[in-house]
Amino acid sequence: MNRTKSIAACIIVLLLAASAAIYFSMNANNTEKKKDIAALEDESTATVPDDTLRQGNDAAGSVTGSAETELVQTPEPLETEEIKILSNSPEYDLKMTLAEDSEKKTVLKLEYYYDGTGMESTLDSMVIPEIDGLFEKRGNASNDSNYRIEAAYLNVGLARAYFIVNGDGSTDSIQSDMYVVSLADSGVKKIFSSRGKYGAMFFSKDYKYLGYSYNDPPTSSVLQESSLLEVIDCNTDEFIIRNSRTVNDKKIGSNMKAGAVYDYSFVAWYSNNTVKLKQKPVLDEKAAEVEVLYDISRDLILDKSGNVINTEIPKDAGEPEKLPAESTSLKVLKDFYTYLGSENDYPKAMELLDETFSIKLEIFKQFGISELTKSEISEENASLYSDMLKAARFDAIVKEDSKDGTTEIYYYQTMELSPENIVRQPMSALLK
Repeated sequence: MNRTKSIAACIIVLLLAASAAIYFSMNANNTEKKKDIAALEDESTATVPDDTLRQGNDAAGSVTGSAETELVQTPEPLETEEIKILSNSPEYDLKMTLAEDSEKKTVLKLEYYYDGTGMESTLDSMVIPEIDGLFEKRGNASNDSNYRIEAAYLNVGLARAYFIVNGDGSTDSIQSDMYVVSLADSGVKKIFSSRGKYGAMFFSKDYKYLGYSYNDPPTSSVLQESSLLEVIDCNTDEFIIRNSRTVNDKKIGSNMKAGAVYDYSFVAWYSNNTVKLKQKPVLDEKAAEVEVLYDISRDLILDKSGNVINTEIPKDAGEPEKLPAESTSLKVLKDFYTYLGSENDYPKAMELLDETFSIKLEIFKQFGISELTKSEISEENASLYSDMLKAARFDAIVKEDSKDGTTEIYYYQTMELSPENIVRQPMSALLK
């Protein structure tokens, strides 16, 4: 695969040509084959113990009576809200809907396929107390994140859906209650109840772990850190990293200096057992934020090349995990973004695009358009859009699928519209 090959759009018309072409799709909604990848921030309150495991209800109504049979049904929902499903797949095609009826009863409805069979499940406030009255409570909410479920994360490897119910709070800290529901039997388990501002969540490539970071203002916490890493073992739905600490309540990174305190922000999974993080010393305001890797299995902090930081490696650290090599397709995609952000190399980015290329981003709607073509972002036109795209940066890869000479890459890009306005968007690229 070389750089002279072309790149085409998210809605692609494949051209019959003697030579192969790279078709590069960039779509913040990923509506073609799979639903969103992205990442969002969550929160809410709780009364059920963390280890509670209950079953959901499937009944939509009941039949009663003797000589005359009377059909009794639950009231029709007056308000409904579809929950965004991240990491969805055609195998499950999960749909989640929050609904409230005329009696102010709130339920969470699930529709999906399991082993090829259509399934339905209804979870009420007896199972998830925090959903009770969510629609009504929004009237007094301080921001749009309060009293809602912003997204659910589907673990396609284990057939489980994870979601956070957001409750009361401010822009800095929201009451958050996290649940997991099993698609096999509708069993529900509460994972935590806490306050904070939770970032986008990501499964490791083998779906064994769920990782994310959250902001916890030190003014309202006993912890010194403001940004903390958490990792959940999806086989047990228990934390293996909580508040940037191991199960032994020790700060992550056994090779780091004693007494050092760091803020950690989750970036992406680098491999099945290694997390890419941003690290910043808490006690040194002048210190720069750096990118590091965290080897979970050995509890070691590595530099971005995979070398152990510092020299005091624990004797029982074991052998390091072999880090994966970067694919040719991913390198081409990263080169595209490098060229896109350079005044001199911008034409090289255009050379990588097929003539049928188009790009769809939600941000374009404010300009009254839904998508842009290659000609509209070319430097020759000196358009507003080409200037805006130069602010785009490759951020982190989520997944890479290759089949029959075609590679589809799911990833995140950032767009710095201003120093105070940096947007992070889920994207997909199709290279052929």
